[in-house]
Amino acid sequence: MNAMNDNPLRGLFSRLPKPSDSYFIAFVSDSRQLRNKGDQYAKSVHRSWNSNYDHNFKGALSAKELEQLRSYVKAQTNQ
Repeated sequence: MNAMNDNPLRGLFSRLPKPSDSYFIAFVSDSRQLRNKGDQYAKSVHRSWNSNYDHNFKGALSAKELEQLRSYVKAQTNQ
């Protein structure tokens, strides 16, 4: 098993388009909207995971909850 499989979050924020913190929140909020706007990174993630799942937490999570999620995930990328 390679290091990427050990922790798929490792290096996530360095792979995201800049500014990565804002991009993470936009992606989690509505990944389909990003793809529909032509965002190449969102399209690439969708293709590489071969999934019909879309992140759509817009309206379900408050701005504070999205920031908390971002902080948590970012902390996990360092483990």
